[in-house]
Formats: sequence, structure tokens, C-alpha cells
Amino acid sequence: MFDIVKYEDRLAIWSKFRDSLETELDPFLSVMERFSSMHHQSLVLDPWNQTTWKTPWELIYDNQYCAFSLCLMMYYTLGLTDKFKDFQYNIFICRDTTVNFYVLSVDDKYLSTKFPKPLQKNNFEIYNILHTYNNLLLHKN
Repeated sequence: MFDIVKYEDRLAIWSKFRDSLETELDPFLSVMERFSSMHHQSLVLDPWNQTTWKTPWELIYDNQYCAFSLCLMMYYTLGLTDKFKDFQYNIFICRDTTVNFYVLSVDDKYLSTKFPKPLQKNNFEIYNILHTYNNLLLHKN
């Protein structure tokens, strides 16, 4: 999504994508597909220290993503739409055998770049949750 060189162009693409979610038939799947397809590397943010989490604008400016920052981008993308601004958001740090992965819950849906589609709660409960950030709040500037 952000292969474009100029920061301003990346912002415009992200804004247009957020706008499209307002009328998307399956916006959660659309967000998961968009961010799952992005190139990412080893951790660029510390998922255990919320004070180090960058804003979406900083992430788009840096244009370097890891599995955790992609989870944050899903959160920011949905949270900055009119349609989903009042939903309840949580981020889970989970473990699957030897690897950590990150899950965003939006009300009763569970999204991750690890899943092929959004999960319902009963399908998510099989994972080992290491930590939860509850009731994340995002305010438009």
C-alpha cells in the first residue's frame, strides 16, 4: 500500500483507503488483506511498551513496518473512520508455539495479519494470550 516514495502520497492513499471503508461490504476483511500484503521486517516498535508506539503519521512517514506496527495500523485505520470511531478496541500479544503475533479486537471481531479472515471470539480463544491492552482510545486531531 505504501510503496510510493513521497510521504504526502502515502498519506493520501491511506486517507482514500479509510474513506472506502465507510461503504465497504466487509471492511474488517479489507483492512486485514491490505495490511497482510505489506512487506514487513523484524520488530520496529516495542509491543510491550505503549509509550514507544508511534502515531499512524509517524509510521507512514518512516515507512518501515513489523507485524506489530501493522496491527497498530489496522487499529488506526479503523479508529479514524466515522463508521468505526466509537467501537471498542483491544490489542492482544499472543504466542503460537515459538512466535509472538498480534491481534486487534474490534468489538466482537478479531483481526490479525496471521489470520486469513476476521475471527469470532470463540475461534480466537484457542490462542495463548500473553498481554492485553484494553479499551484503546484514539482521538482525531
